[in-house]
Amino acid sequence: MTVLKRRPIVVAESSFLTGRLLVASLQAAGRPAVVGRDGDSVLRLLDTHAPDLLILNINLSRPNGIELLRTIKQRKQNLTILAATAPGQAEVRAAAGALGVSEFMEYPFSPAELNDQVARLLKD
Repeated sequence: MTVLKRRPIVVAESSFLTGRLLVASLQAAGRPAVVGRDGDSVLRLLDTHAPDLLILNINLSRPNGIELLRTIKQRKQNLTILAATAPGQAEVRAAAGALGVSEFMEYPFSPAELNDQVARLLKD
């Protein structure tokens, strides 16, 4: 029997607690995940792990989420992106959508809904 090793999902979250909750929720569903707390560390994780999915808090710091999306788009990385926003951020969602975000979720998140979205985005 061959076991396929999954590439970790990269989580971009500046809040330590929220980042840990996201990673724990993904790991509980059998998905490896790593977290970067700012845009610079997230770019390093993207280079190191070549993930299929990035979960991005749009309100990230250094660079912010929109700037990070611009950098990813310039790199032409083939990456599925699930962006987390606060309720009522329609303008931010529009800007992020234009920069390649595949889907959105709102904070606070439900672990079950998060894992349903991830399964749908990764088609598994």
